[in-house]
Parts: sequence; structure tokens; C-alpha cells
Amino acid sequence: MCSPFMSPEIGKKKGLCFSANSTQNAMFALIDGIFGVPFVIDDIITNPNINLSQFIYSLAEGSPKNRLDGDCKLRDGWLGWSGVAITSSETCILDYGAQYQGLKARVIHTQGIQWTKDAAEAELVKRTVRKNFGFTGKEFANHVAGIDFDDLCEQYEDSLESVKTLMVKKDNLTDRLASKYAAIYLTVELLNQAFSYNLSPDVLLERLIRCEQEA
Repeated sequence: MCSPFMSPEIGKKKGLCFSANSTQNAMFALIDGIFGVPFVIDDIITNPNINLSQFIYSLAEGSPKNRLDGDCKLRDGWLGWSGVAITSSETCILDYGAQYQGLKARVIHTQGIQWTKDAAEAELVKRTVRKNFGFTGKEFANHVAGIDFDDLCEQYEDSLESVKTLMVKKDNLTDRLASKYAAIYLTVELLNQAFSYNLSPDVLLERLIRCEQEA
């Protein structure tokens, strides 16, 4: 997920893949200033010192919780962040936090999806991206930047309608989740435009949405 933009190795100083073995504020300091690209926090549930509910809210907010300094003034200096935050875990991270509707609207979980056919293929992917990273992301960003903004908005609305047709079961979270799925759907469409791929956004989104529908 990180390799189109930077090194996918965990813990590299200038990478986008971070270890969860630190305090909550230290992790926010690591991602501070990252905008518009995916970043990984490796297996967040292994850190017993993190309040996952609070962490997810702050992560989705794009800035840490406001705090006062010794003079009772708001601390500044944070740039904030944006983009998709990815974490891996043995079980869904929502099982470890408070069961708030707001949390469920902020987390897309992919439990049960097998992304590679076997361990050998997974290892091949790892070996390949460790040697080849950091160039397609820039090319893709340049492609998106060249699209007329109104046209991009229209493509997003079309993606949103396509996603909603895949969400058979609907509740009060449907619209909030659909907006996130639509961004993924549109990204696949834009990848096809930029690189002449033949990826199917419907197949990918059907897999993602099935997890949400079953939950």
C-alpha cells in the first residue's frame, strides 16, 4: 500500500510504514505532515497502552487531541495529516474499542479477505516492492491533478451510485460508509485511466462491502 510513494519497510525514517510500539503521541508525531497518501501502522492492537477508541477518532480527525501547555494555552506546532490509515491485526480492531456508531463509520475492515493466493505469492509481492518503490504514486498524483475538478466530482458521484447498488443491506451508517467506498471505487477507475490497467472496481468493492454487510 505504501510502495507507490515511499519505502514499504517498517520503521524506516522516511517511510510510510510505522511500528505501533510507541506511545500514542509518538505515533501521531510520526504521521504528522503526511497528506493524501496511504500510511501503515503495523498491528495497533499489540500496544496495550493505546486507547483504541480515542486513537481511531483522533486518527480520522487528522489531528491529535488539543492539549494545554504549562501556561494554559493551546499547544501548537501540529500540521495534521490526511489519507488512508491501514493497520493489520488478527481480529477486527473494532472488537477492542467501544462500540460507538461513530467508530464503525470511520473503520473499513477487511476481515476474511485473502489478498494473495498463497504464502509464496505474498513473499514475491514483498520482495518486489522492497526493490521497486516510490515512482508510480507521483505519476498517478500528476494524472489526478490534471483532471478538471468538476469532472472529478462527477466521476465521484457516479462511483457513489455504483457503490450504493452493491450495499443491499442499509442502515443509518450506509451513507457515511458509502462515501469512503466511493473514494476507493473512483481510485480504481483513475488507476485504469492513468496506467491502462484493466482492474475491476466492482469486484474489489464487492469483497470489501461483503465484510461490512456481514457485520
